[in-house]
Amino acid sequence: MSTLADTIHIENVVASSDLGQELALDQLSTDLPGAEYNPEDHSSLVKKSRDSGRISSLCKTRLRSLLIIF
Repeated sequence: MSTLADTIHIENVVASSDLGQELALDQLSTDLPGAEYNPEDHSSLVKKSRDSGRISSLCKTRLRSLLIIF
């Protein structure tokens, strides 16, 4: 019989921070290979990892920046 700890898998990670400066997502999208930023569609920069297939999303809000890894 498996335990609860054996059945738990971390799927998503969210980190929040105040970097003390404005993030230029448009500039980051040109500097980071594989990054996409389409502010008309969504207010975050999305980057897909070629190796793991994971997706990272860097969101900018008025109060803080969020890094979400799927």
